[in-house]
Amino acid sequence: MADVNNIQAKIEESFEVAKTNARKGYLAYLGLIGKAVEQGQDAIEDLSSKRVQLRGKAKVEFDHLAARGETLAKDVQSKVDEVTAEQKAKFEEQKAALEERLQPVLDKIEELKARISREEAAA
Repeated sequence: MADVNNIQAKIEESFEVAKTNARKGYLAYLGLIGKAVEQGQDAIEDLSSKRVQLRGKAKVEFDHLAARGETLAKDVQSKVDEVTAEQKAKFEEQKAALEERLQPVLDKIEELKARISREEAAA
């Protein structure tokens, strides 16, 4: 009977070891899930932090580009105003030169009109 008791004790001992190992396996599985959740939360917090940093950098870059665009727009407008003024002055100069060259012709036309009027009045 000692053998039966010995065998039964070994079975009970093996059962306890299996039970302990099963519990440890279950706890290890829970620990793994907990670790995954923590790492996931850390990753989410890290991404959130990086998103905030990138958003800040993007705003700084956007503001810089907007300021640069404003400067370029002012430069272009200044150049347009300068070229417009130059062209207007050149036009006025050419107009004055043309009027000066046409004045003798206009004077001759007026002279001819007056002569025709005198001749018609005399006739």
